[in-house]
Amino acid sequence: MENLIAKAKSLNAEGVSCFAYTGSYHLPLKTFTKRIIDDVVYIEEIIGVGEIAISDHRGSQPTIEELTRLTSDARVGGILSKKAGIVNVHVGRGKNFVGPLIEVVKKSDLPIAQFLPTHMNKGKESMFDEKGNFLKLDVADVCTLFKEVKDCVIQEDTR
Repeated sequence: MENLIAKAKSLNAEGVSCFAYTGSYHLPLKTFTKRIIDDVVYIEEIIGVGEIAISDHRGSQPTIEELTRLTSDARVGGILSKKAGIVNVHVGRGKNFVGPLIEVVKKSDLPIAQFLPTHMNKGKESMFDEKGNFLKLDVADVCTLFKEVKDCVIQEDTR
């Protein structure tokens, strides 16, 4: 973590904008200050948490409670420091796909836009529903009110 921050600071000093995430693929997270909130607030280059693995056999299988807590900490750190406080999430090919993110949103007051899911294009079977319709999972604002994954299904563009 120290080397990452040093490199980010070095690049910024050279005029190249560089930002970083605190954390790691596995839980418990590796942080610089031992607290997510403090990393985001006190380290200028840190804008959120990442890359947390979900639905992936190589990940640490975080619980909904763990995901909720770390997302809340990232959000609070972001609010206090006027940064994104985003949580970068590696979505594996596992059977739950984005289910853990949906559960966090359903069971808390955290917005879906707090997550930045990545690597979702690895398996097309997880990107489509049983009818072949593309799952609309744009976390920016499209699925903010979904109750189930099926609520985010749209018809495939036939143009």
